[in-house]
Amino acid sequence: MAYKYSQKFDKEKMARALGSNLPISTKQSIEICSLLRGRKVSFAEKMLNDAVTMEKPIPFRRFVNGAGHKPGMAAGKYPIKTATEILNIIKLAKANAAAKNMDVESLFISHISAQKGGKRFHYGRVRGKMKVTHIEMFVQEIKEEKKKIKSKNKKQENKEETKSQ
Repeated sequence: MAYKYSQKFDKEKMARALGSNLPISTKQSIEICSLLRGRKVSFAEKMLNDAVTMEKPIPFRRFVNGAGHKPGMAAGKYPIKTATEILNIIKLAKANAAAKNMDVESLFISHISAQKGGKRFHYGRVRGKMKVTHIEMFVQEIKEEKKKIKSKNKKQENKEETKSQ
């Protein structure tokens, strides 16, 4: 059975990646996904690498229980295992975009979400349930329209300058 994504996918303009049944915290995944949604892929990689090496924490806004204050922000944590798994998914999405001949340097994360997965049961244990998380991600190229608009504005300014002279 095919996986049903939670958002529409345009095959021509987007690339996607999916991590299913990842043994990571769903709450930490939700915090990281809310931080990375709408950002450039290069920024996301830098933030996650900094969190893995414990140079810069991930700000927590929703699930702040037990998250102490960090320098420059309110509540924050260093979710190393979760950041590593999401970093792997970002690399998969970049590889899928490169396979579609998209410009890898100008990618941004248009959709990323974390959802609860199934519960695995370990026999013979009192607390034998292991929770898992599904993460889905869409990336697409930054549109060139903004650059075109800026160049049109410059052309109009140049025309106005030549008329005034």
